Amino acid sequence: MMAVEIDEIRHAFPLAPIPCEIFRVDGNAGDIADELRQRILGHKWDEISLVDWANIASPVAVAMSITPKAFHYYLPSLLYAVWDDRSYIEWGVYAVVPSNKNHVARSAWWKEYIGLFTEDQREIVKKFLEHARDVDESCGIEAGLANEALDQIWNAK
Repeated sequence: MMAVEIDEIRHAFPLAPIPCEIFRVDGNAGDIADELRQRILGHKWDEISLVDWANIASPVAVAMSITPKAFHYYLPSLLYAVWDDRSYIEWGVYAVVPSNKNHVARSAWWKEYIGLFTEDQREIVKKFLEHARDVDESCGIEAGLANEALDQIWNAK
């Protein structure tokens, strides 16, 4: 599958407004709070690189620290950054599936998060998951999770 173009992502995920408040009221950003402030807070999503993500923490740790709205806003930077980087592609997969054992959307955070996606944004996520599944066929772990996410979350009616 061809890489998605940055313009396609920008069309689906607007650059503005930038979230002013990113930290969860019920979360604990702990050690990553300073990195989040330095590398994300106040920046447009297209200014966030894979280096930034790698220096903050895994997307699952980030999601536990910031609001669904902020994570949704910055998700396209992660998807674009990892699209062609097999060593980090699983980060994109884990950013679009619930982080519980069975990857089932149960939490209020997840329900709010998935509710923020427009149809165009859902299409970008589905393209990403299809791509991740296709490039990960040899290992199977992320490929299986990408298939599961497509079937149970992103293609669900």
